[in-house]
Amino acid sequence: MKLNVNDIAILKQMGYLDDDIRQIEKVSGVIYLSLFSSEEATVGKRIGADRAQELLGKMDFFSGLGRAAFHRNCARDIQDPEKKGLDKGAYVVFNSRPFFKRKMKKN
Repeated sequence: MKLNVNDIAILKQMGYLDDDIRQIEKVSGVIYLSLFSSEEATVGKRIGADRAQELLGKMDFFSGLGRAAFHRNCARDIQDPEKKGLDKGAYVVFNSRPFFKRKMKKN
């Protein structure tokens, strides 16, 4: 995923520095995003960045992406999931483990 000017502005507003943003952009290309809710059909279903942003909103999406870029994984709750056709308690998991595995192999 290529970060655009607006995405970078959101990350900077959150306090990320230019070096951080470079790593976040690298991670965004390999991150696995999964949807979880109590519905059997959605448990661990892989979703794209656009769908994750739609479910979470931009701020929560970039908050999760930034966190996962430095901590391997994290989760963000979906606000008002019922309005989005999901069960209460739905959330998105950000898994950037592939980035860290690749980085460790290079060292």
